[in-house]
Amino acid sequence: MGMSQREDARLSASRFAERLRAARKKARLTQEALGGISEVSPVTLSKLETGVNVPTLEILISLAKALDVSPNYLTGWLDDKDAVTSEHRALLSRFQLAASQISPQLLEHFVTLAEQLTSEVTSKSQAER
Repeated sequence: MGMSQREDARLSASRFAERLRAARKKARLTQEALGGISEVSPVTLSKLETGVNVPTLEILISLAKALDVSPNYLTGWLDDKDAVTSEHRALLSRFQLAASQISPQLLEHFVTLAEQLTSEVTSKSQAER
């Protein structure tokens, strides 16, 4: 049997501390610098990174934006490779704009092509392991 909702929430909270610290270090920011960008005090950041406190929704969103990662990544709901960056969001916005200007049939071809490419990349990646 799987984890209860409460146990899963506790695990996500512990992942948050680890992932916040890792994302901050990957961005090469001090707690003071991240605090300045996200408008979260360095004392609060320290407590979040050590697991003493958990973030409010407002703080979670502010930190995710400042670190250019998904809130789902920070909570451990998604792996790093699945985190949506601002570059990814910008590309998706461009694609959405282009898609809105073409016929449904052509859009279907693009989606099919994207699915085929994804399948090929996944198969190739698995074969290399």
